[in-house]
Amino acid sequence: MTDLTALVGKTAKVYGDTVYLTFIAEPYTAPVSGTPGERTLKNYLQTAMNPVGTALYVYGGSWDWQDVNSSNQALTIGLPQSWIDFFQQQDANYTYKNSADPAHSYYPHNSWNQYYYAGVDCSAYIGWTVYNVMHTESTTNDLSDGYVMSAVKMAKTFADKGWGTWTRDIKSFKPGDIFSMSGHVWTVLGVCDDGSIVFLHSTPSDSKAGQGGGGVQLSALNPNSDDDKNCEAYKLVTKYMTKYYPEWSERYDAVLRSYISYATPATGTKYKETWSGNFSWNLDGTGLTDPDGYADMSAAEILADLFGEVNGSYENAVYLGVKNYGTVSSKNPGKDNFIHRFFADGKVVEFKVANDGRYSIQNTLQEGYVYDLTVENSVVTAASAAASSVEGTIASIDDSTVTVNGAAVKYSAIYEISNNAAGATAVTKVTDLSNLAGKTAKVYDGVVYLTFVAKPYTAPVSGKAGERTLKNYLKTALEPVGTTLYVYGAGWDWQDDLSSNQSMTIGLSQSWIDFFQQQDANYTYKNSADPAHSYYPHNSWNQYYYAGLDCSGYVGWVVYNVMHTQNSVNTDNDGYVMSSTKMAKTFADKGWGTWTRDIKSFKPGDIFSMSGHVWTVLGVCDDGSIVFLHSTPSDSKAGQGGGGVQLSALNPNSDDDKNCEAYKLVTKYMTKYYPSGASAMTPC
Repeated sequence: MTDLTALVGKTAKVYGDTVYLTFIAEPYTAPVSGTPGERTLKNYLQTAMNPVGTALYVYGGSWDWQDVNSSNQALTIGLPQSWIDFFQQQDANYTYKNSADPAHSYYPHNSWNQYYYAGVDCSAYIGWTVYNVMHTESTTNDLSDGYVMSAVKMAKTFADKGWGTWTRDIKSFKPGDIFSMSGHVWTVLGVCDDGSIVFLHSTPSDSKAGQGGGGVQLSALNPNSDDDKNCEAYKLVTKYMTKYYPEWSERYDAVLRSYISYATPATGTKYKETWSGNFSWNLDGTGLTDPDGYADMSAAEILADLFGEVNGSYENAVYLGVKNYGTVSSKNPGKDNFIHRFFADGKVVEFKVANDGRYSIQNTLQEGYVYDLTVENSVVTAASAAASSVEGTIASIDDSTVTVNGAAVKYSAIYEISNNAAGATAVTKVTDLSNLAGKTAKVYDGVVYLTFVAKPYTAPVSGKAGERTLKNYLKTALEPVGTTLYVYGAGWDWQDDLSSNQSMTIGLSQSWIDFFQQQDANYTYKNSADPAHSYYPHNSWNQYYYAGLDCSGYVGWVVYNVMHTQNSVNTDNDGYVMSSTKMAKTFADKGWGTWTRDIKSFKPGDIFSMSGHVWTVLGVCDDGSIVFLHSTPSDSKAGQGGGGVQLSALNPNSDDDKNCEAYKLVTKYMTKYYPSGASAMTPC
């Protein structure tokens, strides 16, 4: 090209010193998408929704070029960019087959798939979906056959893998079913209350310009009439395709297919009768699982959940944490876009959580604890701690009554909350009542949760809120010693900005006591090898803000308790948690004392800010060694970097010589008064 006029505004790609004017697709994010390798029924349907409205039907599309097995696109995790490119380059005049002009037809008239990359046919769509549910990494067709095959064979092939059951005697359909008919394959999203069916497939439906184009879409079946669109499924398909896929809907209307044609196994040949039929997933883990209860939901309920249109309230919901913890970050997809998981009404539900500017709800939620929720359009807009009717140790239990701490309570269900590692909180149903006596539990409105219940704890030394004396400052500083673990970012708020609610709590936070008693000498504050199960905020927010204290969270809590008499929350008060390096001078700037870098000696109550750490002096010994207090990740006796709030020692005469008065005092008092902490932590 030599004419440079009118090139401004055109799209281009530059390779070396060569400019190619070419199409560049607009960035696209699917309204619903799945998680690679997550083998649940919900995720199967989320994954199946991912290409809807943005992948066109190409006969042989996403089969390999030679028309044998899967193309690289069908072995790609997530939407292949080539599907998005091709869809955005076309309009309502696209047709998948131009028999009158094979030289300009996307159809493989001569038995190879020249446009294998451009879109997806029915079997490649199902094959891509299954690959994305069963795998976590992309591959190529020289390494894997994938799951693309003849449409009529798919249902029985998946059953033969042990993933589910196959039948030609079809009494009903269930969410996730895969139906192989002659020349086509489709999957069920859900069944409506009137018996009509919402399903997913890639099909060459006619465009509004009268062209056979189509692609991956929601469609409807009406068992009562092949022509009657006055059914719930067709209304739902029209609603969701129009609302969430507007560019698609400008080209295509919703489709009602023939129930008789689509839901009747193929006959006429032994081949068809051997393969054609309906596949249903096993939901016991051999195929998929169904922790979300999708198998029992209607099509309308499933669609509302998939698209985040849930409204209502949930009582006694267990908070399970951020979905994909360890992978998502504060930048991608961003804290406001995190999906939070809860266990409510016997199943796992997922919602975003509203941000009021200070993340007040996020700063309330603690994993494994129980809440009453208000949900609007699948966003949690309010959460408050649920009140248990009784908690403690189970003395006895039968089919209807549990006795806890002397109180006999009728119950309707029993679940167990396990949260023994970061990112691993889960709830499972309990049916075996044997050996439950002696376990700890909390009961909420007739629902029994087997869960950790901390033993009552009274600190050997504690302060008095608001009493501004040096003695009370040190008494207050001693209160969390030996019962509060070091958690990086803890005592800061969830968003890692200022004080958490815990660091503005008068007295010890119960969550600190709970977390300490749940752990042992194997606790480590950071697991870099496995961020998905690490308490450390690898991705820049403090999921475990409530579980313990870091150094600045500790000093901030001490100062708050000395200066105040009432609890506060992070929406009303910044508190005193800040960068550890800034604390000493900041307190001096408040007029509370003096600050210097010319340090001649230390005095009781001094606060020393160093690079990345802050500590406070308890006292100076006769030999000049120093007893001080801080929260630090000291090594446990099991060799793990755990630690927490503790007395420690400094020897000005030698960094390695423990034969000083301070170290002896620290060892004595930590061992004598904090036996649980001393059994796990080595004095430092």
